[in-house]
Amino acid sequence: MGRTRSTTTFIVEPKKGVMTEILETVLEFGFHKLQLNRIVGDIFAGNKGSKKLMEKFGFQKEGVLRQTDFDGLHYHDTVVYSMLKPEYEEKMQQVPENSWLK
Repeated sequence: MGRTRSTTTFIVEPKKGVMTEILETVLEFGFHKLQLNRIVGDIFAGNKGSKKLMEKFGFQKEGVLRQTDFDGLHYHDTVVYSMLKPEYEEKMQQVPENSWLK
């Protein structure tokens, strides 16, 4: 039986392609090694790069949590995305090996 919940946070300096490699590894490890059923990605609503990444990997948008984070000056909304293990496995059938890295 898979684990019910696991949480991690990534804060990475912007560098083209690094989050693609990290997310690919996290998905593989999470779904296969940890036997998770669901992986969630919470991103700032204005983060276009993270939105593009979530969509590129096939995460489904679940909704918006309003004013969840405060940066010292302003509150920011969080957009919640998720991927289920069956969705990941289906996606892996369609994606040639390492093609996410391009």
